[in-house]
Amino acid sequence: MSSVFVHIGQCGNQIGQEFWRKTSVVAEKDFNVKRAFCTPGGAGRDKEGHMRAVFVDSEKKVLQRLLKSFKTGKKATSFKFGYANVISCAKGCGSNWSLGYNRMPEEKVMNPWSTNTYSYTHEFDYGSENSILKTTMEAIRREVEACDCFSGFVIFHSLAGGTGSGFGARICAELRDRYPVAYQLSVTVAPHSSGECPTQPYNELLCLAGLQQDCDGIIMFENDEVLDSISRSSTSATSAVSLTQMNSYIADCISNLLRPVSSLTPPNGVTVGIEPWELIRSVSPMHPMKLLNCRTVQEKQNASRPSTKSSSWPELSKKLCQGARTKFLQTKSQYGIDDSTLAAVCVCRNATKSKRGDTNNLDVANLASRLKNSYNCVTWNPFPIDVWVAEKPEVNTDAAKSLTVCANITSLGTVHCANLLHSARRKFEAKAYLHWYERYGTYHSDFENAFDIVHNIVKEYEKAAA
Repeated sequence: MSSVFVHIGQCGNQIGQEFWRKTSVVAEKDFNVKRAFCTPGGAGRDKEGHMRAVFVDSEKKVLQRLLKSFKTGKKATSFKFGYANVISCAKGCGSNWSLGYNRMPEEKVMNPWSTNTYSYTHEFDYGSENSILKTTMEAIRREVEACDCFSGFVIFHSLAGGTGSGFGARICAELRDRYPVAYQLSVTVAPHSSGECPTQPYNELLCLAGLQQDCDGIIMFENDEVLDSISRSSTSATSAVSLTQMNSYIADCISNLLRPVSSLTPPNGVTVGIEPWELIRSVSPMHPMKLLNCRTVQEKQNASRPSTKSSSWPELSKKLCQGARTKFLQTKSQYGIDDSTLAAVCVCRNATKSKRGDTNNLDVANLASRLKNSYNCVTWNPFPIDVWVAEKPEVNTDAAKSLTVCANITSLGTVHCANLLHSARRKFEAKAYLHWYERYGTYHSDFENAFDIVHNIVKEYEKAAA
């Protein structure tokens, strides 16, 4: 069951750059990973196949850096990529959701790369009359039809930017209309709570309302939480966390979640690529509640000191559980709300199952019990924790062992969405910046509809946590 990956906007493409680098490194020695993420070769295609991905942005500079990194340097990927799947236009979206959703789709597509600059040997004519929406949907169609057994889409984008939020939401709506039975998993990044631009609350509100209607699962990375997770795991107390580190952390989380696992691989050893869709089934089975939190802890390999003692599974699970408890305590102290978890999936990589008490191998039952307590799981779900194990040792990875948890936690609805409603409503009642949205076709009724959808998310999570 193949998935097609779509990267939209600066945020989605920068995360995609890290995601494909990390995934390709593992795929060099693991056929199942390559099978899950690459289109097989065939007529009219490279004989080794290429990554099953489409990259879109309103400006070409991010795509140019991405393409260059795929070809050369430390971040070069062993995967081939389809040149015609890299798409841009000539105008940015100015942090305006309405511009990205309503106006950008009509923009004429531009060639984002130059054979003279980057020594590429291919050139494509996108068509002078083709819009960026039409070209993007055509690129996605080609990848869907090349799949052996297509199942759905994974879309990477931001919640607050103009291209990521606006055009990202538009692509999700178009995909739902054209492929109504296909799964959609959104990997989206929420901005810092301190604010990055004055239109941030509007963009996030309108995008989240669209995703709620069109996607089956929404993995939401809050920039503040990502920054805190990296700072806690850093060995240096003074060094600042870079944007590249944040993108790499998010890419680690998604790569660890979606790569094939032994728990879902048939006895013949050939993966069927159901990890993204089993994830949705496990953590967001109820349609109104689909906001997912993700975090990972990893044991870094040290090439200069190969004799360094590796971390045990209890040590890694302790770090993971401490991070979850810290988040829940912060929610309690700041907002007076008891955070809880509806359901969660934990992916253990480079693991070997063992009996209780063996710290070198993984005790699945003990891990599930610790996670259930640390994540404060709701009492009405008898089996809230699902543990997936990737027993096969993976070579050439950045982490020898890793634990990654994707959890449907109530604070994303009761706190994050509630704060978003409050912030956006204050600006809306003051009529701040509304003319920027009305100019491109987003009116009062559209905002009211978005307020209603996000308000329903808050109410559903409040009922589930009660």
